[in-house]
Amino acid sequence: MKRFGGIFILVLFSSLLLADLSVNVPFDSNIVGPAYADEGNYTFTSEQFYVINNGQTAIFTLDTETENLPAGWSLTWCHELEGVPGCHFGEWEFEFPAGAELGLDAVIQVASAGSFDFSFVFESESLTEPVTIDFSFATADAASNDENPTPTSLSLTNFPNPFNPQTTILLNSGMQTADLTIFNTKGQIVKTFKQLPPGQNSIVWNGTNNSGKSVPSGIYFSKLETENKIITTKMLLLK
Repeated sequence: MKRFGGIFILVLFSSLLLADLSVNVPFDSNIVGPAYADEGNYTFTSEQFYVINNGQTAIFTLDTETENLPAGWSLTWCHELEGVPGCHFGEWEFEFPAGAELGLDAVIQVASAGSFDFSFVFESESLTEPVTIDFSFATADAASNDENPTPTSLSLTNFPNPFNPQTTILLNSGMQTADLTIFNTKGQIVKTFKQLPPGQNSIVWNGTNNSGKSVPSGIYFSKLETENKIITTKMLLLK
């Protein structure tokens, strides 16, 4: 796994690379999440780090790059700029006001034991070259497992997340028949998938309700229910 301590020293102190940006990452860039063997599929959200525009207001693009992303995993990211939050799964073009602080965090959908490297990349005409902030992520059991384990207990996740126009809901109900229900933040049922047979491991939701009408942007929850257990996960639809 890569180590990036030297890169952060360069990012923080090199005026040539940063131009008008400064970066504050108040945590270890080599991130370790829970063991997959203990959690099954899960969503990991990193601590927030910050990028400050010390120069003039300018237009920037921000994107993420990944290396050796395991199958079934996904990386999205969220931001907060001048009190306005948002989440992305692709390139974002935005106006970065002078003196403003941009808060960022990574949202990782974990579907196996494993690890990968990823970067946040800033580009702008005001920069002499792109500014790259590097991280790595690993499940706690990745170093001691050569092969990805297969989940044997109830599990539920989805990717991409956030999504538009559709997301794939990954599920494992063991050897039991299950119901999958999607509902909104008011607790109202949006979509139902009844009597899913044992062995069915995915459902594609295209952002419509039981009447076939598109639902608005917002937070939704999927609930997987078997005879003796219920689990839920959160999804974000962005249009």
